[in-house]
Amino acid sequence: MKQRPAWLAVLNPQAGHRRARKTWARLETHLEECNVSFQLRETQGPGDATRLTRLGWEEGFRHFLAVGGDGTVNEVLNGLEAVVLPGAATLPVMAVLPAGTGNDWARVLALPKHPRVLAATLAEALQGKTRQQDVGELTFPDGRVHLFIEEAGAGFDAHVLQRLSRKGPRALAYVLALLRSVSSYRAPKLTLQPDGASQPLLVPSAFLALGANGPWTGGGMRIAPYAEHDDGWLDFVTVRSLGWFELLRKLPKLFNGRLLDDEAVRWCRASGAELTLEPPGGVQADGQIVGVTPVRFSLRRAALQVPLPESSQ
Repeated sequence: MKQRPAWLAVLNPQAGHRRARKTWARLETHLEECNVSFQLRETQGPGDATRLTRLGWEEGFRHFLAVGGDGTVNEVLNGLEAVVLPGAATLPVMAVLPAGTGNDWARVLALPKHPRVLAATLAEALQGKTRQQDVGELTFPDGRVHLFIEEAGAGFDAHVLQRLSRKGPRALAYVLALLRSVSSYRAPKLTLQPDGASQPLLVPSAFLALGANGPWTGGGMRIAPYAEHDDGWLDFVTVRSLGWFELLRKLPKLFNGRLLDDEAVRWCRASGAELTLEPPGGVQADGQIVGVTPVRFSLRRAALQVPLPESSQ
């Protein structure tokens, strides 16, 4: 009987302005040189990476490589939703070959950028050179669960994503959606009830709210600079409504990690929280619209294995 390949690679051919296949081809050669067996499956549309990953687990795969951006990563993660569980006897190993426009989770993993070294790292992961990380969880009133690897939230960012066209380059589409969203966004009343807090956090007119499992969001913004994937906590950040000139002045803080010092921002750390908007608004997870508030944030502690970063080897 032919042995099953070690890694299941799930490739989104639309990622990175359709450059994902070329990115994969550079790694594929080195995987073969390192005698790392793999099976490649390509997605055909939204949600397909989740389906392919779930099927892969049922077939016996335990190592999964997302080839694409943060959206592909999120779909692969949710294909493992039933098995990414704290204390599980067998935790899946998940990695990413960054081939998208944001690649926020890839920044945190800090895997080698050179395909030859990355191939060696994936080979070592097969030998148990991995570490555990936490996974964020969203639960909606109907009981539906959606996982996130880096961050999830509601407010203006979700408002923009709801108006994002899937046609054309994503960067251009995002700018166009941003311009369309400026005049249509109506700041909601926000209530955040962190677990263990005696009083909720109230923002009468909110720009955004974020629950962060890691420091990066939006392709390089550091809204939650102290968030870590393995500390057992989510960092919650809220920003009050801002005038557009005021927002422009604060933009550098979104990228340099100093946003939490701003008077418009409030943040806390908790194992979970309930988030409500009045009126209800869209909820995004790793840059994908996944539902509507209210929503509960929680954490699956040490529920996923990832390859050791380059600095740890």
